[in-house]
Amino acid sequence: MSMGERVIATMLQCLRCGHKWWPRKPGTIPVHCPSCNSPYWDKPVTRVGVSENRKNKI
Repeated sequence: MSMGERVIATMLQCLRCGHKWWPRKPGTIPVHCPSCNSPYWDKPVTRVGVSENRKNKI
């Protein structure tokens, strides 16, 4: 990379453990979270069969 060249990188956040990190290669999506190693780091946690009242308490 020469002087004056700009690279725009977005910070990533694991939706499972909350860990934030910068990707090693901008423009690529990592396979798993570097902290918790979850392959579902980009998918929110969903609970099947839990009522809305209970979901809001947790």
